[in-house]
Amino acid sequence: MTAYRFNSSTGTLSAFQTISTLPEGYTPTGYHECSSIRISPSGRFVYAPNRGHESIACFSTDKATGLLTRIEIVPTEAHPRELSLDPEGNFLFVVGEKSGRMASYRVIEDTGKLQPIESYSVGKRPMWVLITKPVR
Repeated sequence: MTAYRFNSSTGTLSAFQTISTLPEGYTPTGYHECSSIRISPSGRFVYAPNRGHESIACFSTDKATGLLTRIEIVPTEAHPRELSLDPEGNFLFVVGEKSGRMASYRVIEDTGKLQPIESYSVGKRPMWVLITKPVR
């Protein structure tokens, strides 16, 4: 995971921090990549699913510096394809392309940690999950 600063006068990005989404000491073997990144509506937390490690890396952000701190890495469905936060940032959902399941988590407000709720069968090779506000 790499954090960037945006220079609005030049329209350029400059990297200022890179931090692993994998546990200390873990050496990836075979296929491995992150599939997406989601930032909580508050901007306080960042989440990235690891394909190959079958986990979600959770980070907090320092509002003053923008620096990331890894909070935890939680297990999830096989080959996490996509994840989505609800519009308020209270729940996170991730679909596993190889498991055919969607895992749900409660986002702990103060810490950004994920508390597993349940896993649901959603059919073969789910590719996307999107949580939206109802239209009124």
